Amino acid sequence: ASDLSPSQIPQFIEYMTEYKADIVIGSKRHPLSEVDYPLVRRCYSRVYGLLLTILFSLSLTDTQVGMKLFKREVLEKVFPKVLVKRYAFDLELLANAQRLGYNTVEAPILLEYGMSSRMDLQNILWMFKDTLAVFYRVKILHYYDRK
Repeated sequence: ASDLSPSQIPQFIEYMTEYKADIVIGSKRHPLSEVDYPLVRRCYSRVYGLLLTILFSLSLTDTQVGMKLFKREVLEKVFPKVLVKRYAFDLELLANAQRLGYNTVEAPILLEYGMSSRMDLQNILWMFKDTLAVFYRVKILHYYDRK
């Protein structure tokens, strides 16, 4: 069973219209979210969110929920330069969309924790490595600014 129900998609479409958003992302930290997941996962999520705020100045509280809605134009602009294939894929899309000035809003989600995603030490290390690679490309190489 999935942790996130597709029945939440219409609400994301409403948020896109109401807030004139280019991107709507699910957030466990939205005040209207209903989440049920283990304390250790909450801690990982908080620490990662803090790291992203420090590294990227992202104006988002949660980038890792697997439910996102993008306008086609955003993906056409951002997707061709995406290099990450695994853990920081979402981050790479969102950091570059923000860099290009696209409006991203967070929407509440209903999350019922299952075992669909597993966070062991190896996964955490891969995510950290991918995150640093995105940081390097954004802040040092300016890879995404190239034509």
